[in-house]
Amino acid sequence: MIAIDWSYVKQLATYDGTKARIEIKEEIVKRVHKYDNDVVVEQECPLSLIHYFLMNNVNVYAIDNKTCHNSHLANGTVKTDINDAIILWQSSNNKSNLKQITFENKPIKLYDLYHQYNRFMKARVAISNMKLSHERCFGIGESKTSVKSIYIVHPMPDLSYYDDSINLFLSKENELRKLFDKLLNTKSHLKNINIKGLGKRLWFRIAIIANPNNFKCLSSYLRYCGLTDISLESHKFNRHAKQLYRLLAESMLRINNKEYRALYDKIKFDISKKHEDYTKGHIHNATLNRIATLLAKRIFEYGKNNTILNITETEQAMRNK
Repeated sequence: MIAIDWSYVKQLATYDGTKARIEIKEEIVKRVHKYDNDVVVEQECPLSLIHYFLMNNVNVYAIDNKTCHNSHLANGTVKTDINDAIILWQSSNNKSNLKQITFENKPIKLYDLYHQYNRFMKARVAISNMKLSHERCFGIGESKTSVKSIYIVHPMPDLSYYDDSINLFLSKENELRKLFDKLLNTKSHLKNINIKGLGKRLWFRIAIIANPNNFKCLSSYLRYCGLTDISLESHKFNRHAKQLYRLLAESMLRINNKEYRALYDKIKFDISKKHEDYTKGHIHNATLNRIATLLAKRIFEYGKNNTILNITETEQAMRNK
């Protein structure tokens, strides 16, 4: 068994009973396959890491996320990544403390579907942009008739190849989105939060991309989501998470959430007075960023008191309840 103390920004600390290491996930997979090992992680380990191991045919087990904390309190040990990995390995010797995570787990299924959908969407957008660039360079039309110019005989471009590809990707997007929504609308492992305007699909996207349960403090969460000046200056943040909170802020205005509409008006007025050189668009964007930050703070606070995603309970267990 290889115990892993995970991290978003650092390499992974591991312990296999003989040697502690700091390594990347690819090296762990090689060792697992070479020595026929399994891995154990904490229950609140990011879905991205668990999904990576499962896709590489690694057996993944989860252990209570308070295991390390309780051990440090009981034994007075210093909290380090290596010490945490050792504690996880020692605790994993008792198999009754572990729960295996497989593709039967609903959050893993949803994570897989969502990211497949997202990749097809990005491919469609990329091809749409390529089509637009082609049009700008060579004109629009499907005619094969040559147009004489001073230097060359220029055939009008046939853009139907772009259109065919775009339609195929769009069809696959719709198929995956329907599967995602169907699974999301069944009995869920996702703990709901009461924010008017936060739909189930967007809430789950936030939970898998920027789950506040995976962060120890608010400042690190806001940096990860690109909602602090430091993260914007360093360019070290998750752009997907920032995009999701921007969508959530826009949703507050679109459905006219009274609480956040009032905050939007107040913040917008304050920014316009403080920065008289800002354009209307600049003021609007700055205000939405503030709203997104307030929403992220609220969701993080909620995550401190609730396990948002239950990754250890299988679909069969849910059906048996």
